Amino acid sequence: MTGARARAEAEAAAAHPGEPAAPPASARSLARLFAPVRARLIGLILIGAVPVAVLVGQNAITLYREANYAARERVALVREAAAARHQVVIEAAEQILVGLARSDAVISGDPETCDRALIEVLSLQGGRYSNIWVVDGAGRTRCSALPAPRGRSFAEALWFRDAVQKNRFVLSELQVGPVTHRNIVAAALPVRRERELIAVVGLGLSLDHLALQTRPAARADTAMWLMDDGGRSFPLTESASEGTMPMLPAWAALRRGTVTHVDAESVGGEPFAYGAASLGDDLRLVVGVPATSYRAEASRALVRRLVELGAFLLACLGAVAIGAHLSVIRPLREVSDRVAAWRRQGGRFDPGPLHGSPAEVRALAQAVVEASAALGRREEELRAALASRDLLMAEIHHRVKNNLQIVASLLNLQAGRVRTAEARTAFATARDRVRALATLHRHLYTHSDFETIALGTFLEELCGQLFEALGEAPGERITLGVAAPDIVLGSDEAVPLALIITEAVTNALKYAFPDGRPGSITVEVCHDGTTLTLAIRDDGVGIEAARESETVEQGSGLGAVLIEGFARQLGATLATRTGADGTVLTLSMPIRQRGGKAKADRAEAAPA
Repeated sequence: MTGARARAEAEAAAAHPGEPAAPPASARSLARLFAPVRARLIGLILIGAVPVAVLVGQNAITLYREANYAARERVALVREAAAARHQVVIEAAEQILVGLARSDAVISGDPETCDRALIEVLSLQGGRYSNIWVVDGAGRTRCSALPAPRGRSFAEALWFRDAVQKNRFVLSELQVGPVTHRNIVAAALPVRRERELIAVVGLGLSLDHLALQTRPAARADTAMWLMDDGGRSFPLTESASEGTMPMLPAWAALRRGTVTHVDAESVGGEPFAYGAASLGDDLRLVVGVPATSYRAEASRALVRRLVELGAFLLACLGAVAIGAHLSVIRPLREVSDRVAAWRRQGGRFDPGPLHGSPAEVRALAQAVVEASAALGRREEELRAALASRDLLMAEIHHRVKNNLQIVASLLNLQAGRVRTAEARTAFATARDRVRALATLHRHLYTHSDFETIALGTFLEELCGQLFEALGEAPGERITLGVAAPDIVLGSDEAVPLALIITEAVTNALKYAFPDGRPGSITVEVCHDGTTLTLAIRDDGVGIEAARESETVEQGSGLGAVLIEGFARQLGATLATRTGADGTVLTLSMPIRQRGGKAKADRAEAAPA
């Protein structure tokens, strides 16, 4: 559709190379939209409000992001506080292991003495640890606070390997204690004498006890887990369920430590903010806070700021619209209404009181006053010129009509004096032609603009006149039918058309009905706005029969020549059909578009 429109516009531009290209439809619609002054002022205000709207919009978006970050900030605070508490627990466990490593009774004493020392230490911790133990350099159990088989090897345990390899305090993965069968994190510290590994002291941090300490300090909607590098996790709060855990990609990123904050959906489909902190070695603390309430508050804040912006812009537009109406539009409308009243009533233009109107509006009103005065003077001059022209045209047509009537009378007198029938016929034919022109001029000077005639009335009179000239009366031996609407034709079209009708009707009266034969002649005119069609019919003997008859004078045929010549003058197409049932002459001519109706001689077209 767009390509077809573009081709049409290109063809139109090529067809009229001297004319400027018409603007596209979108440009015309935009021009109509901003045609009123009020629309243009509002458009300017909107353009001026764009920077303000951008600033307010950026501020609203910033507030929205800050409100969204509130969940992440809460996660960071909870994570730091919880990590600090857990770090204290881990450091306390390290201090206990360091103290035990320095005790000769634990490291070098007999196993029973070691057992008693470990039992005493465990009893003082209030359930923080599930067990405390000591293994020798080969990883075999030496002593334990809880009953455990002596000599049991833990050489393959991760906490033992890490302590030996790293030669420092270590935390192992989440696991179930082999003695207590409780969820623990094993902490271990190697003991060396002169660089020789003689023992590894270890204890099990009770995750259940850790959870009991964490829950009172955490809000009900806060989810918290301990997680190791193997992906195993232990919930520390009641809301830390499977449904509140992050989806696998976010969980993996937090486990690897590649991110410390992430906004993601939970397994249950609720938006959460998550954060992670390292507690040492393979152990990480993960905190999750639901972000739904924060996002809702952020959305409300954004909507509130946008509503404030819209209200501000509407107030500005309302103030501008009211101000523009009072100071510009109303004065312009008053001037426009007075101009419209002046056009209806005429006379001198009175702008009325314009107190408080802008200087431009008052200048416009004064310009209209001066223009109306000049138009009034010019109109009086034109009226006088038109009146003089009308009198002159009426006199010219009247004199032409009188002169043609005199010529027709002279031809009629001359026809009565000649002796030959052919001469009398020629004089009579010339007389009829002159009379047709006289009738035409009489109709011209009775019409208002002296240049056009009402065709229907004219044809009825002309055909009646032709019947009378040949001694016939319409409706007696030969009937006459005229069907023509009162269309308006100019004199340059009416003269040839009148002469064509004169010749055709005269020929039909003379030759179509020999020996007193009765019949009918019909003249019909119709038009479609651009083309006029004339049809002249008779039901006589036809052209061929008339030529064979003695009624046709010698030398006849001038009428047909005249008809063809007048048809060419009109730019018309002419067709003749004849036969035993009569003759039909059909003429089709274009109607010239006339500008008479827009001429300045219409006194009512402009105010006085």
